[in-house]
Amino acid sequence: MTTDITNKCFVTISGSWAQDRSLPKQGRFCVAKRETGHYEQVVVEGEEISAFIPLPLPPSPSLKMDGALSGQLRKAEEALIRLDLAGAMVPSLDWFVYAFVRKEAVLTSQIEGTQATLINLLVFEAENKTTPNADVEEVCNYLDAAIYARSQIAKDKGLPLSMHLLNETHRRLMQGTRGASKQPGAIRRSQNWIGGSRPTAIRAVGTLIEAGILVETTGKKRDRSFAYQAYIDQLRIGTELGRR
Repeated sequence: MTTDITNKCFVTISGSWAQDRSLPKQGRFCVAKRETGHYEQVVVEGEEISAFIPLPLPPSPSLKMDGALSGQLRKAEEALIRLDLAGAMVPSLDWFVYAFVRKEAVLTSQIEGTQATLINLLVFEAENKTTPNADVEEVCNYLDAAIYARSQIAKDKGLPLSMHLLNETHRRLMQGTRGASKQPGAIRRSQNWIGGSRPTAIRAVGTLIEAGILVETTGKKRDRSFAYQAYIDQLRIGTELGRR
């Protein structure tokens, strides 16, 4: 293993090396370039796809906290101490956590295509409505799941950090939403599919969008709809702003 923290940093493990370029040269440290799994070609609905198979845990070679990596860990611990001190100066830590958790709930839900905003969530809570719309309901589920998990860990006789706790938290997260029928509270047994229903369909839609033939109409990241651009253009005739 060869290291030079001021200029370059090489780690030789099974012929691989990596460098943390996100830090200034003085702060870079060595990280092993690990292979976390491999791809296997499988056939789904008559089409061949690449399925990622992760390596079992714990990782091999094991992570060694020494040298520059140990120094970075110490800096991270010092940052947590400063954060703890800053938290002690907040007038109401409960209100701080209240706002922060809700912001995180909205941002995380948006990854799944949810359109609710922080204002939508706060308005719903302020008006105390009994039935939120679907997007706000997903964010509310996130909050319920987070509160449940934190309360269980805080209790003397609550659930520890375990698969049981994760499953119960996931059950609350998926309750009543579009994922309610997809084994809430259970470990999925099938490969997670990213990108759409079929590989050929996704490639075809992408090609049609690039050619200007199709246009996405929902603005969402999931459950999207596409329309024929020529029809959209025809429907817009006579509806332009400023037209008399």
